[in-house]
Amino acid sequence: MKIAFIGMGNMAQAIAAGFVASKKIAASDLFAFAPNQEKLKSNAAKIGFNPCSSNTEAVKNADTVFVCCKPYQIEGVLSELGSALEGKA
Repeated sequence: MKIAFIGMGNMAQAIAAGFVASKKIAASDLFAFAPNQEKLKSNAAKIGFNPCSSNTEAVKNADTVFVCCKPYQIEGVLSELGSALEGKA
């Protein structure tokens, strides 16, 4: 299973690190986007996930999507992703 994280704050980092530590999901099967690309790449180096340059790139690579952004951002994120979410869990 390939998983995308839209937002890579503390909650998403903990979930991603837990997946990797449990050995249930390989780090190479995790994709993430966050607006701060420098911080995203730093976290990717620690955890091993694939940093993406856009929400759409992350979603296209995954079967399941975790929307881990602040509540006021959700409408904009979902609107931006639109049909890219079709068929995703």
